[in-house]
Amino acid sequence: MDALNIGMTPLISAKKTDNGLKAFVTTAKLRNGNVITWNKDGDGGAGLAYYQRADFAADSHIMVLIPKTCISQWACIFVATMLSQYYGIFGHGRANSLQRVGKTRILLPVANDDKPDWEYMKQYGKMIQAQQVCTYLDYLENRVRGK
Repeated sequence: MDALNIGMTPLISAKKTDNGLKAFVTTAKLRNGNVITWNKDGDGGAGLAYYQRADFAADSHIMVLIPKTCISQWACIFVATMLSQYYGIFGHGRANSLQRVGKTRILLPVANDDKPDWEYMKQYGKMIQAQQVCTYLDYLENRVRGK
C-alpha cells in the first residue's frame, strides 16, 4: 500500500462507506469491473458488499466475486445487497474468509426453472432507482421554490 502513488485508478478496500473507495492510485494490477467486492474486515465494514462497475485496484481486505454468467449491473447490485445482510456478523475477531463464504447462504428470487431470476432482479433495481430519482427531483424542486 505504501508503494502506491496518487493516480487515476480507484483503490477499493474494506470501507463501510463510499462503495469501498479508499483512494485513487497508479498501479499495473487492475481488476475488471462488473464484479462484487465483499469486505473481509476493515473500518467497521466487514460483511458489506458493493458492486464495482469500473476497473479498479483491490487491496487484501476484500474478496472479489466474479459472476459465473453474464448478469446485469442491477442483478449484481441486488446480490451485493443480499450479501450485505452479513454486515455485523463479520468483524476483526471473525473476519469474512473463503471458508466462511462456502457456508454462506443468501436468498434470491428464482424463476420457474429454480435458477436465479436475473431479469426480476434487474427490473427491481431499475424500479428502485427510478423511485430514488423521483424523490431527488422532488427535493430539488422544493429547494428551488424555497420550501
